[in-house]
Amino acid sequence: MKKIILGVIFALFIGGGIFYALVLSQDTNVSEKIQSFSDGVKIVSDEITGHEPEPLLTFFVFGDNEGVNPIVRRIWSDAREQRVDFVVNVADLTSHGREEQFTEVRQLFDGYGVPYYTAIGNNDLGKPKSRELFLKYFGVDGAGAAVSDITVAAATRTYFSFDRAGVHFVVLDNADRKVGFDDEQLTWLADDLAANRQPHTLLFYHRPFDLPFSEFFYDDETATSRASNEKFLQIIGGYTIDAIFTGHVHTYIPYRMQNIPVTVTGGGGAAPQDYIGGDAVKLYHYMKVTVTEDGIQTKFVPIE
Repeated sequence: MKKIILGVIFALFIGGGIFYALVLSQDTNVSEKIQSFSDGVKIVSDEITGHEPEPLLTFFVFGDNEGVNPIVRRIWSDAREQRVDFVVNVADLTSHGREEQFTEVRQLFDGYGVPYYTAIGNNDLGKPKSRELFLKYFGVDGAGAAVSDITVAAATRTYFSFDRAGVHFVVLDNADRKVGFDDEQLTWLADDLAANRQPHTLLFYHRPFDLPFSEFFYDDETATSRASNEKFLQIIGGYTIDAIFTGHVHTYIPYRMQNIPVTVTGGGGAAPQDYIGGDAVKLYHYMKVTVTEDGIQTKFVPIE
């Protein structure tokens, strides 16, 4: 299979922030593979397969809509128009976790006729912190998403897993920065991954960690959450994880953690943020994920 270099991603510092530019010049079937996430310049190597593999599954991933806005409406419109199998939202669904906000977001999500799965984010906890309203409107055993295929779920739990088209999907809860992944959840995760027999595994949660240069620019952790993150990494280290999707930072950041591709997809409509605190670059977007017999392909889709 012939491999050629089609593009380069440049990481430039503009106005105190990072700007990513991806240049591609080939309109054919390609499977992108990021070869390096540690350098300022990232080479994209693409395989030309000469045929379009039949999709087994297509879904969108996005996060941080924080309510109803034109960007999130556009994402759902695209999902309906492209007839994707489902959408995964990596939170924050709301800006302050109030009931009227959950009601409004739920009405929007239900209005497009596309099944969806949702993680919980820090904003969705509200004040005082509680998962009650999230579970009422988006709990996996409630009347929220079309989640009849979930095999591991409970109305009182904000983490679950399900299988589709040879992929094991795991949605987790690390919304509370003072806790991270709680011990009960980590025990469940270890058992869940041990029982998994699917060839591919994808993880979804809200708050990313171990971001590039986080020791200098971005650290949203506490001593307790750091300890939980270490336990989490030990657990998943024993398995092949194809990719991780997170939100929380209102931009697009691809990086690697334990050599696992991680995508921060926080461009769902909330006010843009810059990773290192400079002028915010508006990277409204969603991720389109396609599963074929050849593997899993992920595409960044910007929204103007």
